Amino acid sequence: MNAMKTINLIDELHAAVEDQVSLLRKWAELPLELLISRPTPQAWSMLEVIEHLNINSGHYTKRLKRIYAKEEALAMDTEFSPGKWGGKLTVSMKPSPDGLIPKPMRTLWLFEPKAAGAKGKESVREFQRMLDDQLSLLEQARTMGWEGPRVTSTLGPILRFKIGDAFRFMIAHQERHFLQAARALVQLEAAQASVLSVR
Repeated sequence: MNAMKTINLIDELHAAVEDQVSLLRKWAELPLELLISRPTPQAWSMLEVIEHLNINSGHYTKRLKRIYAKEEALAMDTEFSPGKWGGKLTVSMKPSPDGLIPKPMRTLWLFEPKAAGAKGKESVREFQRMLDDQLSLLEQARTMGWEGPRVTSTLGPILRFKIGDAFRFMIAHQERHFLQAARALVQLEAAQASVLSVR
């Protein structure tokens, strides 16, 4: 996996999260009825997508917060070389530039958004707070570095990411599901328009 300029990479990740914050702010204004509606019986609702991100991104955000809370000296190389698995998994997760999502991946039962219906818009607010935390963590990475302790993946200690790979994988996973949610919204709005045109 090719090395990348560290500061440029942090800037890129920061910009990606800022875009997600902006989009989520718009979604937060949508009626709850729309957020909980599934575009098809098998597909997740927008709220289920967001709650899935709360669970999955919450895993990485909590561990990154612990690392930066210690305020220990971390190294900051001018270039970042992804780890073998961190690099591969990020590439397999990240949508292509034209917005295509790589092959679907089965969600582990631990990360199924079972609580989405009960939490309602609190799921959205929770994720908004998490994205704010991620922006703050990226700012800390810019000044404190991100070469240090490994971050245990959602698969457990069998796979541990470099700090940079933990950021990259988490944000790529969010990008993937933001596209999923955006497409769900398009389908739902088209269905609503179709119903209204029939009346």
